[in-house]
Amino acid sequence: MRNNGRINEFIPRPNMQTLQQAEELIDKVNDNNNNKQVIAWAVFNRENELIGTCGFNSIEVQNSRAEIGSEMDIRFWGRRYAVEAVAAIVNYGLNEMQLHTIEAKVSPDNKSAIYLLEHPGFVKEAHYKDRGYFDNRFWDLAVYTNFGA
Repeated sequence: MRNNGRINEFIPRPNMQTLQQAEELIDKVNDNNNNKQVIAWAVFNRENELIGTCGFNSIEVQNSRAEIGSEMDIRFWGRRYAVEAVAAIVNYGLNEMQLHTIEAKVSPDNKSAIYLLEHPGFVKEAHYKDRGYFDNRFWDLAVYTNFGA
């Protein structure tokens, strides 16, 4: 998924080019998961096909806060899998982890991601202009937050 330009369209990161890059990412995620800095899940459909990843990209234990993230294979877009995944992540974070706040950082142009966030109660908290520079242009960044109230 990380080598697909459509998946990365609203994420300022380069497409992966090699199997080694993918293996290094998997190792990094596994290390961070084992150190409780992130929670990473693979998402499978009923046919047991890997269709995406989701979880918490960062966890701030001292602030009872975590940042949500996900990506899905484009073959499965529009089938409500992402809606189910985001709802499950939010439920787990608020009820199992007892988080006070779940945050998402998203491109303000990514209308599908914003819909996925607003559906379980995220609200826009901030909009940063020209927050980052990637691929010869500046990118805006919106921050959405769910306080679980």
